[in-house]
Order: sequence, then C-alpha cells, then structure tokens
Amino acid sequence: MRKNDSLSTALDRLNISAATSYAISRLKNSRKMTHLRVGDELKIWVDKNDQLQRILYPKTSTLSYELVKTDTGFRIQEKVAKVEIRTETTMGVIEGSFYLAAKRAGLSAKSIMNLADIFAWDIDFSRETRKGDTLKVIYETRYLNGKYLGDGDILAAQITTNKGREKHNAFIVRNGDKVVGYYNEKGKNLKKAFLRSPVDYVRITSRFSPKRFHPVLKKWRSH
Repeated sequence: MRKNDSLSTALDRLNISAATSYAISRLKNSRKMTHLRVGDELKIWVDKNDQLQRILYPKTSTLSYELVKTDTGFRIQEKVAKVEIRTETTMGVIEGSFYLAAKRAGLSAKSIMNLADIFAWDIDFSRETRKGDTLKVIYETRYLNGKYLGDGDILAAQITTNKGREKHNAFIVRNGDKVVGYYNEKGKNLKKAFLRSPVDYVRITSRFSPKRFHPVLKKWRSH
C-alpha cells in the first residue's frame, strides 16, 4: 500500500468495480480488511472477468485476514499460523556485567530485561552481582515454519550471588496462557512491596516519555 492508498483504490487499479468495494465496506468486520497502513501488502485474486474472488492480507507474521467470495457475497475470516514453541536451557558465568553474561549465554535483550525484572525485588544488580556469580535459565523460543520469531516466557531461572552462597530461584505460574507471576522454591511470590533498587527500576510514566531506563541493559527502552 502506498501513501493515501485504501482498499478501494487498490481494487480500482485492478478494474474491480466500486460496487464490490462498497459490498466489502458493508461487512460487519470490514475494518479488519480496510484498516491498512503504508507498506502493507495485499494478495488479490480475480477471475477472467475481473470479478474479485479472494484477498489475503498478512497483518503480522502469525496473523492474516482473508476475504473470500461466497454464494451470497463476501466473508472475512482470520487465519492464525501455528507457532512452534521450543524450550531452551542456558547458563552463564558473570565475568564483567550481568548483561554481558546473559548475552553470551544466548539470551535476547528482551529476555535479559524480563530476567532482571523477575529478580528486581531480590537482587540489586548494580551492587550485588560479582565476578563468578552464575545464571541458569529455562525459557521458551517461538518459531514459525522453522524461522525464529523471538523469545517467549522465562519458565524458570536461578541466579547465584555472594560467591555462590546465595541462590535466587524463580518459577513461572500461569493461568492458561496468562502469566500470573513468578515464585520461589518455597511458593512465595517474588514480587514484593518494595524493590531492592526502587529508583533504578522506576518506570517512566510521564506522557512526555513512554520509555524506561533499565539498569541492567543501561539504555532507555519502550514499555
């Protein structure tokens, strides 16, 4: 889709009638097919008489909207690709910073941030992690047709501090697909009333800045 394009202009370029565009706009869920952005791609099928048969709109890597011709008009339906969830295990030893150790262990920036958030109530990462401390993480990765999409949830993790004398454990608790929280081996919620480093971990909520400074990543990140 180009600037100032719409579904109707795209169909018009293919000599598809205005009546067809109007019929699509009258569908109850037409917005799924008509709410287009610059750069979006549509696959459009027509017959030899320039009659619209089908439109495929890949909204994301895993979600597409499909318009198909029926005996009574048109129908829009969702097509959700099945994402493969894999479970990965990694570990690392802190030599310099926690972030670099986690990165060397193969964790994405997103997972490193999530890991730091999980343990934010137990560990002050700016003061309590030292050379020789370790991390172990079991986490999910997401694939579509063999292509890596990104990391999923952290399932379990352990970080040792104080030269291995202190072990901090976290285990995920879910309700269906929703993450309820993370708990230690005694069943206690890791999220407490106060952070170990509340100023460093404060989330920026001002309308002038939709970002937060993360003390482990040492950079500003969007919420």
